Order: sequence, then C-alpha cells, then structure tokens
Amino acid sequence: TYIGIALKGDENVVKNNIVGYADKDGNGVTQLLTPALGSLFLGIQATGSLVNETIIENNTVAGIEVQTNSTGNTSYGVMCGIYVPTLAGSKVYVKGNKVNNLNLTTAAGRASNVYWTLVGVLCFGSTGKFIDNEIHDLKQVCTAAAGSAVVRGLSSSGGTSSVFYDTQITHNKVYNLFSGNETSTATNQVVGIQCATQQQ
Repeated sequence: TYIGIALKGDENVVKNNIVGYADKDGNGVTQLLTPALGSLFLGIQATGSLVNETIIENNTVAGIEVQTNSTGNTSYGVMCGIYVPTLAGSKVYVKGNKVNNLNLTTAAGRASNVYWTLVGVLCFGSTGKFIDNEIHDLKQVCTAAAGSAVVRGLSSSGGTSSVFYDTQITHNKVYNLFSGNETSTATNQVVGIQCATQQQ
C-alpha cells in the first residue's frame, strides 16, 4: 500500500498539505503504474481522536493515476483520497479539503458492488463533521468483464454496532464522478454522498 501522509494517535492536525501532481506547482500527475501487482493507494490516512477531534483541513489530494490488478479490501478499497479508519468512539473534523483528478484503472474488479474501489473521502467508524469539502473528477475503469467499478465521492459509516455515530455533512461539493467498464457487463455504481450511521 502506498500512502502520502499517515498519522495515528489522538488529536492530530493535518492541514494545508498537497499530495499528488508531478511537481510542487500542481502540474501533471503522479503515476503508480503496477498493473500486474495488487497495489493500493491512500492520499491521507489519519485516525480519529478519542479525546477531542482529529482535524483534517485545507488539504489537496489530486493529480494521481493508479493502474493495478487489485480488487481492493473491505476498508478503503483500491484508491482513496482521505481515509479515517475505524476507531470506536473517535471523532474527526474534515473541512475545506479538495480531492480531485483521481484516475484508477483496475485489471480485476469487485465480484459485487457491496464495497467500493475508488473513494474521495472515507470515514469508516468515527463520528465525523464534513464541511466545505470539494470532491470531483474521480474516474475508475475496470478492464475485467465481470469486475464492478464502484465509486464514492464522500462516504461516512458506523463501524461498531454498540456505538452511536453523529455525522454532520454540510456545504460539500461532489461532482463529475465516473464508473465504467470497458465491456459493460458488470454492475458499476457511483454515489456522490453516502451516510450509513447507526445507533443500536
């Protein structure tokens, strides 16, 4: 797995960073061309905080192209811009980030569209506030006939059934997402904003 920025622990602040492009001025694309290998890519991975909030603010993850034969995993799929992994009872504040121009080509796909393969921002098991983020131009093409291409713009979901997740998603812009298959025989899917919080 290739990761741009990775942080663990309480009360992290990830602010004003750029991950991607071919140079520091925002030109071109970073390419991860390993079609014969099961490569995965995460732009920013930061664990939520159990004390106050982990803050992920004003970052840019953009200009990245990945080619891989990976079908991904049940957490962050194959390619993810910003990822907050499961930590029951944790909190995260995600504001003003830009995730765009992410292109994924997979030589193998999901057998079903239960799990995603390309996600802009994914919070998986934390109480999250998502405000003023802009996610656009995410594209996945799968070259396998039976492989689903499943794209999410912003997705927040509960991870532990005994924990209440209070999610706030406001003033975000999500647009121009593409999910396709060269043979058009698979079930492809695009969701702009997905929220699956739970209280039990």
